[in-house]
Amino acid sequence: MFLIRHSLEIALKYNIEEVQRSSVLIKGQDFSHEHSLATLFRVYNDFLNRLDTSTMDPEIASQLLDFQKQYASLNDQIHIMDAHSRYFRFPVDKLGNPYKIDLKRMTLVDILKLYYYTDPFITFTNNVMEEQGLIVLNNL
Repeated sequence: MFLIRHSLEIALKYNIEEVQRSSVLIKGQDFSHEHSLATLFRVYNDFLNRLDTSTMDPEIASQLLDFQKQYASLNDQIHIMDAHSRYFRFPVDKLGNPYKIDLKRMTLVDILKLYYYTDPFITFTNNVMEEQGLIVLNNL
């Protein structure tokens, strides 16, 4: 779970950084030291929601909305399970008590399915937005 959470953090940071090099839609704030998936997703999702998708291929636009919804669900579940981004990294709290991760609301299999489904979204969204003519990336 730590690796899934960490890969999402890295992918979001990369997407934000890549967009920041060529767009003013994400302010020039440095997110390299941000570890909150909720914050990173909010920033990136706000960027996506500000794009004019009216010229997109309708099927891709529909998929984008679905991916955003599914990713938000995954992000929420990880946030619930990994409070303060510490539970997956450290087995015990500062007092030596084991963390109690609540898997009652969602099973590990459900989380893995969401990750499997949304990984292409978070990995390729910038490229798809560029192919659709919504952004221009300065690939350095």
